[in-house]
Amino acid sequence: MASDFMSRFAAAIGRPRDSFDAATSIRDLDVDSFALVDVLVRLQEELGVRIFQEDLAGVETVGDLQRVFERPTPPPHPS
Repeated sequence: MASDFMSRFAAAIGRPRDSFDAATSIRDLDVDSFALVDVLVRLQEELGVRIFQEDLAGVETVGDLQRVFERPTPPPHPS
């Protein structure tokens, strides 16, 4: 899923896949906060992953974001 995430992330931000790597700071990609929210929603839909705001605490690089999307999904909370 690693290369799948990176390819989808590149497409979502409209940049060539080889223009960044896991160590690239998200700030260095010049994606504004509103566009980043759209990217995160798109990736959740495409990858079938659900993330929450607290999951993003400490995310600074593309690799950090990749780890959030690739972590095992916890079971749903009981109602």
